[in-house]
Amino acid sequence: DAWPGGVTPQCKERVVQALIETLGEGERVPPVTRAAAGDALAQLGDPRPGVGLRPDGLPDIAWCKVAEGPFLMGSSDTDEQADSDEKPQHEVTLQEYKIAKYPVTVGQWRAFVEANDRSSDGGAPVRNGP
Repeated sequence: DAWPGGVTPQCKERVVQALIETLGEGERVPPVTRAAAGDALAQLGDPRPGVGLRPDGLPDIAWCKVAEGPFLMGSSDTDEQADSDEKPQHEVTLQEYKIAKYPVTVGQWRAFVEANDRSSDGGAPVRNGP
């Protein structure tokens, strides 16, 4: 659909590519701008692997490996803003795991809920704790 009702497919593709480049700039782009670029890309159709759905309708997740090893968990005793359950700071060693490269989209979550018949709990995200 071209002007006046819209833009040409070529123009749309250039905008999509510019938004992807903006997201790829990382910390050089302010968070508010990155969020706006992500929102616009979602509206236009994000072609990146890992943000949509697979052909079978399930979420297409791009996974990144996180190497095993130690890290410091919690807050130091001098951190006055830390809650009591964040202390003491201590070393934790994790095994290798995977994390999604991109945040899960609403469409991906919806597909997960529908595929796993989570309608009985309102499709609420799984939460830690009571």
